[in-house]
Amino acid sequence: STLMQSRKRGCHDHVHSCRPIRPPVALNTREQPHPGILHTGQPAVNGADTAWVLICAGLVLFMVPGLALFYGGMVPVRNVLTMMMQNIIPLGIITVTWVLVGYTLAFSNKGNSLVGEFDALALIDVETPQFHTVAAGVTIPALAFVAYQMMFAIITPALLTGATAGRLKFAGWTVFLAAWSILVYPQAARW
Repeated sequence: STLMQSRKRGCHDHVHSCRPIRPPVALNTREQPHPGILHTGQPAVNGADTAWVLICAGLVLFMVPGLALFYGGMVPVRNVLTMMMQNIIPLGIITVTWVLVGYTLAFSNKGNSLVGEFDALALIDVETPQFHTVAAGVTIPALAFVAYQMMFAIITPALLTGATAGRLKFAGWTVFLAAWSILVYPQAARW
């Protein structure tokens, strides 16, 4: 009889008594702050989003030596070392130009649609907005965004080495890298 009574009330467990379902109680009718905003008014960093961006930056970084090995295997033996150096040297040159002027030209908050201003020259005051909001609710540290975008600035000219295999001297390649990373890539990234 106890089992039958509990089933009539809508309870499927005859050992425990069924408790009536209570309507939800409004705990606080005041407006709650957005979960991504700290009480100081600054957005909160999501550790998972930051970790994912840094993992992706690391994966793109691993593509550079992989690309060097790939292109090194496609050229005659006399050009293998040159090809591998042409793929690795963007790690140094593009890093310097990206930190000095590339990031501010590409992602400055000021400027027009083609080129940014020098408000973050040499990454000075890049932490002033301490966080970079990628999309609504996705906030990462600004330097993580700088590193992530820098990896793509590095891999892009490294991909071009396939067209210069055995045709370009090393000094010419370094000049091309510096010019590319200041005159071409930041404007393409800003679009």
